[in-house]
Amino acid sequence: MRYNITMQNGLELAIKKMQDVGATETYIQVFKRFYEMLVHGVPDYILESEVEPVTHIDSLSDYAAKSVDVGAGDIQAKNTEALRKTAIVKPNGGLGTSMGLQSAKTLLTVHKAGDERLTFLDVIARQILALRKKYNAQLPLIFMNSFRTKSDTFSYLSKYETLFDASPESIVQQKEPKLLASDFTPAVCPENPELEWCPAGHAEVYSALYSANTLNQLQEQGMEYLFISNADNLGAVATPEVAGYFANTNASFMIEVAKKTPADAKGGNLVYHNGRLTLREFSQVTPEDMQEAMQISKHPYMNTNNMWLKISALKRLLDESNGVLKLPFLKNRKTLDPRDHKTPEIIQLESAVGFAVALFDDSTALLVPKSRFLPVKTTNDLFALRSDLFEFDDDYIVRANKKRLHCRAVDELYSYPKIDLDKRYFKHVDDFEARVSDDLQSAIALKSLTVVGDKVIDRNVNLEGDVVVE
Repeated sequence: MRYNITMQNGLELAIKKMQDVGATETYIQVFKRFYEMLVHGVPDYILESEVEPVTHIDSLSDYAAKSVDVGAGDIQAKNTEALRKTAIVKPNGGLGTSMGLQSAKTLLTVHKAGDERLTFLDVIARQILALRKKYNAQLPLIFMNSFRTKSDTFSYLSKYETLFDASPESIVQQKEPKLLASDFTPAVCPENPELEWCPAGHAEVYSALYSANTLNQLQEQGMEYLFISNADNLGAVATPEVAGYFANTNASFMIEVAKKTPADAKGGNLVYHNGRLTLREFSQVTPEDMQEAMQISKHPYMNTNNMWLKISALKRLLDESNGVLKLPFLKNRKTLDPRDHKTPEIIQLESAVGFAVALFDDSTALLVPKSRFLPVKTTNDLFALRSDLFEFDDDYIVRANKKRLHCRAVDELYSYPKIDLDKRYFKHVDDFEARVSDDLQSAIALKSLTVVGDKVIDRNVNLEGDVVVE
């Protein structure tokens, strides 16, 4: 009986709500597909017995070495030409609610340059402007904002007057109803109706590009490739070497991966499933397969969420499916109010942008340094990025601080310290800011940091080795 109620009332109510707020028909069909998969109990898992591990992937370092060899001018020219045909898409819909934020996460300060405080958005803008000047490239920049981040983002970036001169209009991540976990009907919150909604997942970038006719506009500008990377990952930069490698493969889709460390054991695996290169997220692993799936010796690569696509191939796939790609869905379980765990449990229907790797026969992957994967999901990550573990070069590219070479073995340079700040006192950014000084002296010799209790990490402190504060 619950199935009939769910299908008849739940889906109809959800679609009606989406129509009332102007959701595109394309995304309504995407949501409908995921909803029906949820109700019908479409298997969430990819079994270990059904996959083959990926054991070898070409590395960017090998390709980059060829690009600087004597007489490699042709390779360098082709790399630059590929970059000039690349457009950049930055999903930027996240509020960072798990960190206690109520506005775009990318408005957080991540770096101090003298007296200047730089946010994610500052660094992204300056990276793009520097690359355009250095390589005489258009590099159209397209943000995919949510209904909660669009206004803040463009208001902040207005100081970079030429940033969007070569760009089609940025796309908007649709909003969808949160569903009650108890019966899959849309959640209702009369005292704060905004809590009834959530942004669609990052995979919505595909239907958003389709609905906005963005791919056609980019082709008219002479663009051939898309580089998609999350706005909260400042390590993801469209460099000539990566663009050139992708162009040289002639593949339709390329996913960047990095070598796993023990801290990444629960990250998504790149596997062969039904004969295709496939991203298997950790939530798609059964409890019985968990230990085997976490074996780094068997699954050595992790997804960085940096994707390269050939525009013509993506456009053809979207045209054939009317913008509704056949992607797996993810059930993201939260509470109706993310800051109040006493509110009802809800489900957000999402999908991962990397799942599209399995939709193309000729998909490939590239092994990149861990420095291209610097996401900020917690205040632990924010602590590391703000410290001197990283430095910003003249083009605002984020790199591991070279001084770490004097403190750690070269092969450990990208094995970042494990940082564990007590969630009771550091989980939310406002609490973090009150307890961590902006003027931390140095962490380049840090191997691990554990803070237990309500402690303050004061200014002019050197953190060396394995540090425990309790």
